[in-house]
Amino acid sequence: MESYVRKCTLFAIIFVIAGLLVGFRSYTRSKVEPVPALEVIELDYTQPSAVVEAELTKLTTRVYKADDVNLPDDSIPEHKNAVEPPTTEETVTESVEMTEYATEPETAEVQTITQAPEIGRYASLVNLISDDDKELLARLIYHESRGVGGEAVCETVFNRMLSDEFPDSVYDVINQKNQFEPAGILWSAEIKEPEAMARSREIVDEVLYATWDYFIPEDYCYFHSRSIREPQSTDYEYGGNVFFKNYA
Repeated sequence: MESYVRKCTLFAIIFVIAGLLVGFRSYTRSKVEPVPALEVIELDYTQPSAVVEAELTKLTTRVYKADDVNLPDDSIPEHKNAVEPPTTEETVTESVEMTEYATEPETAEVQTITQAPEIGRYASLVNLISDDDKELLARLIYHESRGVGGEAVCETVFNRMLSDEFPDSVYDVINQKNQFEPAGILWSAEIKEPEAMARSREIVDEVLYATWDYFIPEDYCYFHSRSIREPQSTDYEYGGNVFFKNYA
């Protein structure tokens, strides 16, 4: 009888310890997740000691398994609203796209404005004037102005070529009867001022290809030296010559 009491006392102590252990672990886990209701198991102490000891061992094993924090992943039920994490490939793709966007420099929109080339007043005459025409015109400028104010003399010849009232070539404009006094000696007269002649040659190309403001209007086709014509309100005086539109 004394042996039986000792065994019951031992079993009771083990049961109390197991209960305390379960209670302690349930208390610590209650801060994270609710503790399921404990299953009440009644031991039949009328059974042989071996049977009672087996029941205690089974109870202890169940308690430890239920409280094991290292359970396999497949033992954790999946919540119905759980969101699956993105796959490795999706994560990498998103990271690359964000990196490219972050590192791509902002490029200001650049508008290219193409301006049409400027066309001078006498552009239509360029292909009509030969080197001999240029030399003839340069000699006219030399004899009429010695290079000073020769731009307006040259423009007068070109204006006549553009006008319907005069010939279409340099030679015909210069050699038209009673128009330019030195016309008959342009090739034969001696050039006494080479620098003035060189400047006259430069003036021909400058005026022919010019796109800047001109010295006289396009419809001014006459000029006389100031000794012959006194400048009027609409006339242009330049380099000792007076340039005008028509005879008043």
